[in-house]
Amino acid sequence: MPFVEVWDLMRKGLEPVVRRVLTKLKFYKERDLEPVPAEVPLSDEEEAELRPVVSALTVAAVLSEEMKLGPLVSTLARVRKRPGLFRQGALPAAVLWELAQDYQRDWEPPGTFSMDIWGSEQTAVPYIRVAPNDEAVAAAAARGLERNQKTRSPGRPDHPAHQELAKRLAVVFGKSELGFARCLLVVDCKDGVRYAEGGAFFDFLKLVLPPLRDFLSERRLPPVTTESIVRAAQAYVAERLAAHPPSTPDYSHGSKTELSD
Repeated sequence: MPFVEVWDLMRKGLEPVVRRVLTKLKFYKERDLEPVPAEVPLSDEEEAELRPVVSALTVAAVLSEEMKLGPLVSTLARVRKRPGLFRQGALPAAVLWELAQDYQRDWEPPGTFSMDIWGSEQTAVPYIRVAPNDEAVAAAAARGLERNQKTRSPGRPDHPAHQELAKRLAVVFGKSELGFARCLLVVDCKDGVRYAEGGAFFDFLKLVLPPLRDFLSERRLPPVTTESIVRAAQAYVAERLAAHPPSTPDYSHGSKTELSD
């Protein structure tokens, strides 16, 4: 989906809570402004303040549509065993990209004739396109499979959007000065009392994440989780503080105080 269209979806999805978001970010308090009725269109300054939030959601949505390494590897394994799948024209773009990188007609460098994989009758290339045979497709799949398996790491992979959301929204939320601390909240439910994580950053994410969650749900993509974003944001903030610790003013003016018993 084009980036601009995703941006418009995220911006439209935030419309019902725009001024609540800006209030959390102390936009009105810092400017000593009175609350504005919801029906009044946003000013250019308000739109500028909201833009980093929309940008974070948009980038997260785009990242979420990328094919995960696990499905990519398993699909390449299927193509290696059944190269005829290529001719059916239903392979995902990410798989075709991997095949194109590793495709060889003979002994030339892999990818030299990548348009045999990518191209069509309307593709202008400086060579005559050749329909790949099964042996060449299977060999390309095998090379792509080996290359991608080397990049896999043990454990359950994280959602591709979590880190990006954590970094971008942590910077935005930092303006609120409310902190990123997590706390346990008591929640009443039919089965009794249970505990859930909460905090100021949790509340902020509840406001801004619905447009992204709707986008992912409609496309049957894995959902983002508030807890994972909060943990990643805390780690990001801690890392930044360690790299750039706040300086403490020195009021001693170079004098030394002697302590005695």
